[in-house]
Amino acid sequence: MEDMMEIGIIAGGHGLRGEIKFYPYSDNPQNLLEVRNFHCEKGLLKILTSKINGRFIVIKTSAVNDRETADSMKGLKLYMRRQEAKPLKEGVYYISDIIGCAVFEEEEPIGIVDDVMRTGSNDVYAIKKEDGSEILLPALKDVILKVDIEGKRIDIRIPEGLVDGEEV
Repeated sequence: MEDMMEIGIIAGGHGLRGEIKFYPYSDNPQNLLEVRNFHCEKGLLKILTSKINGRFIVIKTSAVNDRETADSMKGLKLYMRRQEAKPLKEGVYYISDIIGCAVFEEEEPIGIVDDVMRTGSNDVYAIKKEDGSEILLPALKDVILKVDIEGKRIDIRIPEGLVDGEEV
């Protein structure tokens, strides 16, 4: 699934006719309403209709026609083909491109981005260190210095006092 990008996770069924609601990993979920095919572990989902419902997107597919089947898909990740993704403004990245990037501070390896949490005010990068511990790093301009998606590298400056044992 190298040409695929993860775009959300299924939250369950919606209504009685097999609609599926999913939580999109997007600042602009409106862009996903135009996509006609999603993919999941169960295969291709041809989208008949889609609409925004609060913080979720509700889709109707040709393959799911009842609530029970839709509910059975809860927790499955949704993907789309990368070439169907809209180009983003400079300095804005798809979460799926950030996850897996190596993180460095002044050429010293810190770890790998393991997750991106959406907090509302700013994203938070969960960085897994080699020893298995984790650093939660706010995605702010003075913290994230450079992002190289093609090189899968992020250069950072860890704010003073963020890491345990560091003097403030």
